[in-house]
Amino acid sequence: MNATDELAEVIYKARWVDGIKDVTVAADAGIANAILAAGYSKPRTITTEEAETLNDGAVILTPGQIVFSKYDDWFKPGVTGWARCEEGHGTLKTSALSDAHFPAAVLHEGAAA
Repeated sequence: MNATDELAEVIYKARWVDGIKDVTVAADAGIANAILAAGYSKPRTITTEEAETLNDGAVILTPGQIVFSKYDDWFKPGVTGWARCEEGHGTLKTSALSDAHFPAAVLHEGAAA
């Protein structure tokens, strides 16, 4: 079962009350509560400036569906950068973030320093 099927099942169950379909009882707020109870949470979105405050190891998803991971440069202590994670490749490609990559969703906060 994929995510769409799971969400459809949550909505379907939220519309049925005691086996009787009652749309007025299962209003939008009730369906929203059922979805939240099923574990949905909206990803935090950040701006360009906020990206630089994330911890080493943070992972973001850009509007263009590109994944970036923040890293500390081992050869230059105190210097951080962003690597573009490319599908099918075992290595990361160092890239610069631009305003076009934001607002981005935070997928992982990274390790606290």
